[in-house]
Amino acid sequence: MDLNHLIDLISQLPENSQMNYVRGESACTFVRIDKSEIRLYAKTPEGKDVAFAESFLSELAQRIEPNVAFNTSQLLNNKGSNRAVVDSIIANTAEFYWITKDRAKFTVWIPSKPHEPGILVEWTDLDFINRETSLLHQIQPVSPKTVRDCFIHFWKMTDEHGADYENYISLFESTVNPYIKAEINFNSVFEITDYKQYKQILDAIISKYGELSYLSSPNLGGDKYRVYSTHKHYVTFLNILQETAKITRQKPKTLHHSLKVHSSYRHYIAAIKSKPFLLLAGISGTGKSRIVRELARACWDEDSEEFKAQKPKNFEMIQVKPNWHDSSELIGYVSRVSGKAEFVAGKLLKFIAKAWEDTDTPYFLCLDEMNLAPVEQYFAEYLSVIESRKSHEDGLVTTDPILEKVDEEWYFNLTASLTMKDDIRKKFNKEGICIPQNLIVVGTVNMDETTFSFSRKVLDRAMTIEMNEVDLDAGLTERYEHIEKLGYEELIGTAVEGVDVYSDNREVCDKALNYLKAVNTVLEGTPFKVAYRTRNEFLLYVVNNLPYNKDEEGNELPDGYVIARTLDEVTNMKILSRIEGDDTKVTDSLLDNLKRVITEKLVNISDGFPIEKSVSLKKLNEMKQRLISGYTSFWS
Repeated sequence: MDLNHLIDLISQLPENSQMNYVRGESACTFVRIDKSEIRLYAKTPEGKDVAFAESFLSELAQRIEPNVAFNTSQLLNNKGSNRAVVDSIIANTAEFYWITKDRAKFTVWIPSKPHEPGILVEWTDLDFINRETSLLHQIQPVSPKTVRDCFIHFWKMTDEHGADYENYISLFESTVNPYIKAEINFNSVFEITDYKQYKQILDAIISKYGELSYLSSPNLGGDKYRVYSTHKHYVTFLNILQETAKITRQKPKTLHHSLKVHSSYRHYIAAIKSKPFLLLAGISGTGKSRIVRELARACWDEDSEEFKAQKPKNFEMIQVKPNWHDSSELIGYVSRVSGKAEFVAGKLLKFIAKAWEDTDTPYFLCLDEMNLAPVEQYFAEYLSVIESRKSHEDGLVTTDPILEKVDEEWYFNLTASLTMKDDIRKKFNKEGICIPQNLIVVGTVNMDETTFSFSRKVLDRAMTIEMNEVDLDAGLTERYEHIEKLGYEELIGTAVEGVDVYSDNREVCDKALNYLKAVNTVLEGTPFKVAYRTRNEFLLYVVNNLPYNKDEEGNELPDGYVIARTLDEVTNMKILSRIEGDDTKVTDSLLDNLKRVITEKLVNISDGFPIEKSVSLKKLNEMKQRLISGYTSFWS
């Protein structure tokens, strides 16, 4: 199906009419379809206004096939919110029907059998449905929440029926089967012989696929597990089981090691998800550019060509030159050498187009030695556009164009040269070339006499991580860093501002706000006082760190510990990185007051966090020592 046909079908529906859900009894409201903007407006059953952008509808339309059963969550890999609303609206159009198998309901497009628009019609002739490609004849994708609910239900049933192993197997299968519509022999998948191994399996699954919730089981001694979401996209339940079985057959030490490896890169991952613009600062040779390449590599399966490649296709390295004083090398420029206007595209623009062609994969751009030239000059367009990011109801984050659309021949020739995909080219021709949600920019920084310092304009827009620690024993037993597989949802954030996370994490966010207010009181009257942008990124970084609540041995950490550790790190990233100047601007008393407030607040929040390991307090001590010379800075 193409987008225009889908829009035409939806436009036949009566405006402001109720639509029944395919998978329930509630009703949403179809408000209208704006053909000029190509935007669908609707209301949830609770009356909340929602809108679906052209990109969302276009992707959905492209994946709908005639006579093939589907639901939007499965087609879009759980991408975007309020999918059930658009699912229901589509099901009420003239060429769509709903079908049922067992207790599962699906939508199917049957263009050869149109009916009156605005009503739900059931299709009962299942022989007419394409059995080779229909989702009805595959193991159905199941959400992380469903996985969790299956285990909770299983726990409750085993508590009621006793600890008989055969009952565990049969009850578990009967609990899960209504969700997945497929027979699974758990014993053959796991090769397990006792209930304790189920506990290990559960721990592994909720560690990777869990969702924010408290789980408790009397059968396991009343233990509580804190579970957070790291994979929101749907995966087949069988794949979860097979992957977990491999983990649990390994020795516990190996399992704990894998948790340790993942946590080693926690601050990079959480910083990127909070803001896809990261600065890695440190002395030369600490592996700053290498870590960017390996993060890109970790987005691929280990047996894939991209994982084994010298340079994965989702990674691009651009060496910054000292003579850069505008964006022509990165974005490009209009040339008239041939006698007519032609746009010569820069590496950044080409990589942006590449990322647009594969929006399900995170794409990493590494600007090596970023401060060899004045960042505000050659990177001005990006610094401006990154602040225009806006989060939408469907989970998409959009920006203003980094290259505006121009109704001239050179622009249309440019878009045709950047991509062979018609839908991407049309998007560029209509909206200009914007920053895709899956693009991550990382700049490496060496601070010495050959480089430029950063202005607060740059620092305010980036997450800054220092890489000055050197372990000369590291890297001698393994050739390069090994980062566990990273998914889209772990790296790409859908939240842009504090309001996007506050209501769901009010208690945690209030602790972060109280901390930030106390620090800002100390900064009152100085040029280093922070405002809304920093506040937003504080909250995002704290919330994005909540899933990482295990220590190196795999033991759960208290909430206070996790929050204090995160606030300590983001203080370094977003506050101390901005402080520099001579002793008329940065005084001993300012640094002392910051140390006092940070220490008091972290101790009050902390639940066992070792204050002696605080990175922000260590940095403040360094800055205080530098101030003896009459000038101090965050940067070494």
